[in-house]
Amino acid sequence: MLVACASPARHAATQRETCDDAEQQRIVHRTEQGQVVIEVEGTSLCQDSHPAPRVTQLAQIQLPASPSSCPIGKLAMRSWDRREVKEILPAFTATLSRESSAELHDAMMRFAPIVEAFVIDCPSSGNADWLLVTPRSDAGEARAELFIRNELAVGQQHPAVRLPGRVVATPPPTQPTQRKQGDCTEAIEQKGEGFVGRRISTSTMAGPSRQKTYALARAGDKATLVIHEKSAKKLDATWRCEQSTMLQGTVSKRGGALLLHLSDGSGTFELTCTQRHRTVAPATAIRVSVPSTNEGCQAHRWKPAPNVARSVLECTTTPGAWWSEDPLFLANVPGVEHVTFDEDDCGDPAAALRAMPSDGRIAPVQVLH
Repeated sequence: MLVACASPARHAATQRETCDDAEQQRIVHRTEQGQVVIEVEGTSLCQDSHPAPRVTQLAQIQLPASPSSCPIGKLAMRSWDRREVKEILPAFTATLSRESSAELHDAMMRFAPIVEAFVIDCPSSGNADWLLVTPRSDAGEARAELFIRNELAVGQQHPAVRLPGRVVATPPPTQPTQRKQGDCTEAIEQKGEGFVGRRISTSTMAGPSRQKTYALARAGDKATLVIHEKSAKKLDATWRCEQSTMLQGTVSKRGGALLLHLSDGSGTFELTCTQRHRTVAPATAIRVSVPSTNEGCQAHRWKPAPNVARSVLECTTTPGAWWSEDPLFLANVPGVEHVTFDEDDCGDPAAALRAMPSDGRIAPVQVLH
């Protein structure tokens, strides 16, 4: 009878494969030379062997050159076997919006059984961008992926993160322009798809009038917002430029809304715009006073009544953004304007919308008693 015996070399190879399969893995991270290095460390569970831990680098997070309130590079959350999420930095995670926190928890549970989440950016108040790492995915290997703008961004890159072995064409980050006093000479109509909105605030009594014109241009995933702020002694007087500003950034879709991240050099602001169908007043309409049941409120309505159907972007901004009030209404060129009186603090803002003239001028806002 012949018996097949494994050679010593074959036995050693089989033992190595068994040891490799029986490996305990964990995520380790350290700070060196201005960056956080994240690695997965594997240790053999074979009792008859004592190999050195096998270390695989997953990612590098570049730390900011100056101190930041955003805990970039810090481990903030950890999950175990898709059953529990622990908040490592509760003071930070408590500042996240409810939507951001819920989406992140859901992404961690779907991403892998064991996940650690590192902060990589804080683009706006109540929001953050993350790097998710796992020593063991469903496919068995260690992985690192980005969670950007409340979505799992598989296969993408971030300027502050290096993922060894991943080659993805990434456009250079937009260089923000500095906020400065301007003379309102920036072009309102930019290249690409354009939206314009104007806010006019005047008074039924003697007093100054103010206007802010917002021009949003979208070209692919890039966006530019130009803001002109002007004042006049009265509505039909010469307008004087107070300041003008240009913000630049990116635009993406979230559900049925446009999500913009815009920077003016002092910070990044988020603008969320949802398309609405509104009936607005014609460009020649005037405001007339009407009886009001609200104490201390002077109500007005349009004459003639709103009769122009428009598709309007209704936008809300990051809380505390200096450059806008909520809601902000924009429409395709020539745009729409939101007209209010200082003494009139009642009514639905959408009811104060009027079509802008094609030449961009401000039509009379006459009050009849």
